[in-house]
Amino acid sequence: MKQIVPILAGLAACSLAACSSGSSDPTLFDDIEAGISAAPGTNAYYIELEDVLEDAIDEFPYQDPTTLPASGSADYSGFMELTVEDTVDVRGDLSMQVGFADNSISGDVSSMVGQSGDEVFDIEGTLAITNGVIDRDVDLLEEYPYSADLDGTLSGRDETYVVEAAMYGDFFDDHKYVGGVVYGTFSDDEFAYEITEGDFIGALD
Repeated sequence: MKQIVPILAGLAACSLAACSSGSSDPTLFDDIEAGISAAPGTNAYYIELEDVLEDAIDEFPYQDPTTLPASGSADYSGFMELTVEDTVDVRGDLSMQVGFADNSISGDVSSMVGQSGDEVFDIEGTLAITNGVIDRDVDLLEEYPYSADLDGTLSGRDETYVVEAAMYGDFFDDHKYVGGVVYGTFSDDEFAYEITEGDFIGALD
């Protein structure tokens, strides 16, 4: 079992040449997003996108990181969802860049919205993905092949929170997808609130 239990499995197909940044053809993420009926950036959009991506990932194993490319890079788009203290869901656009030559990961999560019960509200701010590193020598049964910091300041409902978190993940289906989990806190001037559940999935863009 991995040191941090994954909540995602693997994913479905598209050639790297067709789905990498810079191609004039629709990307894998473009094709997925075309099937989403809700307007991008809305709470309904993120919920629908999550359902579609999670439905797509059931049949694929984690990719052995020793099989990742030794050069080049890839861009991924998708969603991230963070549940704080089992009461508030924070959802947003995941943008993630992977450098295979230097084993680096960076990106951000933006256009965020919150939901508490039936209330949906806007969230201002961006979470930065930094210090991401790919470890090609991990035991996939015990560890994730990459990790990164996830930090930033978010404001919503007249409250401001400092987010300090870490994300851990896998590649799937010949690195056409990324996915994983998030752990950390939302803190105000008085308390640190735990991210009780966090996940993300991205597809080549």
